Amino acid sequence: VGLGGLAEQCDCTDDYLSHLFSRSTGEHLVAYINRQRMERARHLLRDATLAGKEVAWACGFATQSYFIRIFREHHGKTPAAWRATR
Repeated sequence: VGLGGLAEQCDCTDDYLSHLFSRSTGEHLVAYINRQRMERARHLLRDATLAGKEVAWACGFATQSYFIRIFREHHGKTPAAWRATR
């Protein structure tokens, strides 16, 4: 679930939900969501039977290219390179 989906479930705007979350935790909501997605991605990448795009979709990314970009920002390497070291 992304920011828009969470805001809709809370019956508020994306900006308001982000503001409340940031004020309560000191962390941006999008950063928190992406961190949670990266934890799930690392777990799923340990399963060699899943393709990279399947991992991306399972973690809530619409495209594999965006998933790779965010993964590289968090881990310093692509999902394929990370998987190869495990």
